[in-house]
Amino acid sequence: MSTPDVEMTMRQRGRRAVETAVAMHVGFVDAFGFVLPGGFFVSSIEATTTRAGIALADVMWFVLGLGGAIIAGFLIGVVLAGVVRHRWPGERITPVLLLSAVFLAAVGALTRSPPLHP
Repeated sequence: MSTPDVEMTMRQRGRRAVETAVAMHVGFVDAFGFVLPGGFFVSSIEATTTRAGIALADVMWFVLGLGGAIIAGFLIGVVLAGVVRHRWPGERITPVLLLSAVFLAAVGALTRSPPLHP
């Protein structure tokens, strides 16, 4: 193998490890997101929207507010990731991952409070 081929293989292995770690972390966060707020899949906006719609129909304001907060957090995260990506166009994913890590740390600090069950 030539040097560029070896470098490409090493980059792919490193990237695969990072992708696997991020996927495991996202699954872990989704599991906690399902358990702590009482049945919301925080990684699925469709499921959250459906659950919020059911809460609206059943006049369950706390659950509707929680669903709205999750949807708002998703939208804010998407916009902030786009801004960060636009601000540092030369970087690939590092700034966005750092932003995600900061948000996850903030949410982790918030979980020290009692569960959000109605």
